[in-house]
Amino acid sequence: MGTMSPMYQFRVDIPIRIFGEKRQRPALAEQVDRLAEARRNYEVADQSLQYRVREAWISAESALRLAKLYRSTILPQSSLTIESALTVRIPNWRRGSDFGSC
Repeated sequence: MGTMSPMYQFRVDIPIRIFGEKRQRPALAEQVDRLAEARRNYEVADQSLQYRVREAWISAESALRLAKLYRSTILPQSSLTIESALTVRIPNWRRGSDFGSC
């Protein structure tokens, strides 16, 4: 009986991209579109935030001006009006006349 000689086997895989570019082009275009969409969303959010901050700032400035106006003008005038009305009506009321006759 004869013996068989030893056999050896080896394998080498080499990927050959024949249609690789055709498959990658749509995926690349999709990623470019997603990036552009993300940039637009960022810009929209940035503009919205800037608008909200600007509106809040304007509102705060307006409230501050109104508070200063009340403190410096309206409240002192109101106090003087009340004091003036009380000095005229209280002596007449104590004498027995009603408020309508003042």
